[in-house]
Amino acid sequence: MAGSLVPAPRLYALDAGVALPAAKLYFWESDLTTPKDTFNDPDLAPGHANTNPVVASASGLFGPIFLKAEAYSVVLKTSADVTVWTQDHVSGRSEQQTAHAFSVRRTSAQTIPTGVNTQISFNVEDLDTGAEFDATTDFRFEPAVANSVWEFNLQVTVQSMTGTVQIVILSSQNSGTILAQDSRTLVAEDAIISCSGINTTPFTVGDYVYAYVVHTHGSDRTVTGRFYGKQIGLV
Repeated sequence: MAGSLVPAPRLYALDAGVALPAAKLYFWESDLTTPKDTFNDPDLAPGHANTNPVVASASGLFGPIFLKAEAYSVVLKTSADVTVWTQDHVSGRSEQQTAHAFSVRRTSAQTIPTGVNTQISFNVEDLDTGAEFDATTDFRFEPAVANSVWEFNLQVTVQSMTGTVQIVILSSQNSGTILAQDSRTLVAEDAIISCSGINTTPFTVGDYVYAYVVHTHGSDRTVTGRFYGKQIGLV
């Protein structure tokens, strides 16, 4: 079974856009104490294991890094061992696995009563792989893959709005977990409001995600929007 590159053909070590010469990329099990092998060849043979950490060149460029189809925790440090960032739930993907994603839109205006948390329904499905939307209302996304981690993005367009508008991506986990939110205060304005988030607790069967909007305009307003998600890992 061939391994997959992480997460692009080659990686640069950057901090605020500045290259980090001889930076170190550590790969661990989720406990951040047990090292986990990566490889410089997609055959994942023991003889092709990278050093751990993988050390960048003088220009901050790392060599090829191939992952097993498993979850990793990754830590980037400078050459002086100062931590730049830590990222959990980084997953390799075998050639037999499918990358799951969805993209749906609300193209016709949906009425949002003032002061009421209203779930956004979506009437156009551009792409729906490894995901399902509730067949009745088209507002609830249900992952088709257990133990999956997803990245979500919500964009909502409002017109002639006066007051505060809040948008939220909400998961059913733990009786309601906010994955992302944003708010804007407007004065007779048109605006596009967006937010992005990741489910840090992997989904299990029966979990779902939905988007809602609430506003303080003195009367009902209408919105359109787009909701996008992609699976970024398995644990």
